Amino acid sequence: MWVYGSVWLPDHTRLAQYEAEATGLRQRTNCWGEFKWEKVGPTHLETHQDFLKLTLAQPRLKFATIIVDTRLFTQAGMEKYHADGGEQLAYLKFMRQLLRERIRRFAKRDDPGYVILYDKLSVAKKHASTFRDVLMADMTNLSLEKGFELRFDHLSQANSAILHLLQAADLMTGATRWAWEGAKSSGKKAEARAKLRSQIEQWAGGDLTHEDFSPGRYYSAWKWSPSE
Repeated sequence: MWVYGSVWLPDHTRLAQYEAEATGLRQRTNCWGEFKWEKVGPTHLETHQDFLKLTLAQPRLKFATIIVDTRLFTQAGMEKYHADGGEQLAYLKFMRQLLRERIRRFAKRDDPGYVILYDKLSVAKKHASTFRDVLMADMTNLSLEKGFELRFDHLSQANSAILHLLQAADLMTGATRWAWEGAKSSGKKAEARAKLRSQIEQWAGGDLTHEDFSPGRYYSAWKWSPSE
């Protein structure tokens, strides 16, 4: 299963203050490792919870995710739609779908500019370049569809090791994937993960497996099907 997640700060001028607050949390707790779902366990659990609390308290923060059941992929489909790049190209196409649909559904005339920062891509250079070009074309098409200008004020890769907002996206995406996969683990690591999942669900107002991609929700999940 592939799960893509995106954290959205409506006021991107808040990013610098948020990053400073996250660094302050690290200094107070002496926790300097990257916040990542795969590292979640009893060690530094309280710091992870405090980091999520800080993140989820950001004004009008939203999280949008797309869930892709890779069992739906067929060999014929992969060859037809992703022959040139295989799984790398499929991965980028789904990430593009999430960004395009999120902007399409939530775009506002009085808030046309977007700053998009995404984690470094472990894909061929030509695919990364095409991915960027397609996103730019999507924004042009969405502007025509909406009848008002939409634009990227900034669009680039970023290093998640130094950008806390990307680390928050990793935690929330990991929790979503864990929920959709049935939380198949036990022991202290699973207990720690369950606490973070519960924390996100309290903020989201429902279970992380609840499908809803409406503009009014803080947490929006979209399960992809082959017809989309």
